[in-house]
Amino acid sequence: MRLTRRDLWLTLIPVLLWATLPSLRVFFITPYCHLDPARCAISTLNPLDRIWAASNSTYADQLSYDSQNLAGALALFFPFFYLGARFLKKSMSLPQAGLAWGIHLVLLLQSASLNGSINELTHIVTHRPRPFIYLDPIHLGDEASRYTSFYSGHTSFTAVATVSLYFFLRSQRAGKIWRSASLLAIPILTIFTAVCRVLAGRHFVTDVLFGAGAGFLVAFGVMIKHSSDQSE
Repeated sequence: MRLTRRDLWLTLIPVLLWATLPSLRVFFITPYCHLDPARCAISTLNPLDRIWAASNSTYADQLSYDSQNLAGALALFFPFFYLGARFLKKSMSLPQAGLAWGIHLVLLLQSASLNGSINELTHIVTHRPRPFIYLDPIHLGDEASRYTSFYSGHTSFTAVATVSLYFFLRSQRAGKIWRSASLLAIPILTIFTAVCRVLAGRHFVTDVLFGAGAGFLVAFGVMIKHSSDQSE
């Protein structure tokens, strides 16, 4: 894989959007559950989301952060140690290893920031209440930051990180065991994060389903685009 000047803008602009959009929530999101509790009764939810609407597990909430952070750590640091091992085995020079890791970091940041900015824009457009608001709309639905349920950022980020790791190993022509393990990590970590977010009462089932799909498509699109550029 290789980078072009275009990648600077495809990374920088989403990073800026991802960083600034959360501060704009208060201007675009109206806490309507607090103002009109009837709109946020559990009975108004679709059957799929209604099943887990009363979930509120703090343990699952912590696990969702742990699994998301694990996916991010794997995507960030595993390539470093993998390339370091290749350098020590003298199958790759230090400049080659440094360049490969740098490209991976840029593509990982590009995928994560693009996904994050789309996620934040979706929050502002949909302003869907978090599931826990439905337990007490008047008292829990008074903050704009709580209307960011659709879609799940944790789930989408986990998908982005694991897909990016797989494509890194693929670009390095890693052994079948490494590629298979990373390919397996995509559904395992993504599904685990999604389930925990639902059990924690932070997202509905439809939120995490869309989140997983969005994260996968963003990362897959970025990586395939650069793979095709390399083959030209």
